Amino acid sequence: MRFLIRAVSSTGRYFLIVGIVFAVSVNASVSFAAELDRSICFDASAIPSNRIIACTQIIDGSETSDQVRLAAYLSRAAASYLAGEFGNAIQDYSAIIRAQPGNATAYHERGLAYLKESQFPRAIADFSEAIHLNSNYSDLSPEISSKNG
Repeated sequence: MRFLIRAVSSTGRYFLIVGIVFAVSVNASVSFAAELDRSICFDASAIPSNRIIACTQIIDGSETSDQVRLAAYLSRAAASYLAGEFGNAIQDYSAIIRAQPGNATAYHERGLAYLKESQFPRAIADFSEAIHLNSNYSDLSPEISSKNG
């Protein structure tokens, strides 16, 4: 280490090389961490608490595109629901709905979370909006019963 410090102080060339190597390794570490967050966040079989942490990193990232951020909100909401954190799931589904008011899936899934929170009028309103946006949601009463029974 002392040799490297002496070499750096005696010529500018070594300093430049050390600086480039450091910058490349830091950038590679950040890139690896971002890819790891993506792989965990978007893995439906990952442990919900790990998905929530990874998705939060993506959502809070300054380099995250709007499309990826919304996908991370959707994944985090699903993980929060699975973890029994229905209030957090509702918040994330609400963020998606604000950004994409025509997202029938977000209304449907938020309706399920409202059911778990015993907020029945809100659940009914969300299910109605999901059906309005996508008629395929009109025949899901058996699914709703099995998820909340």
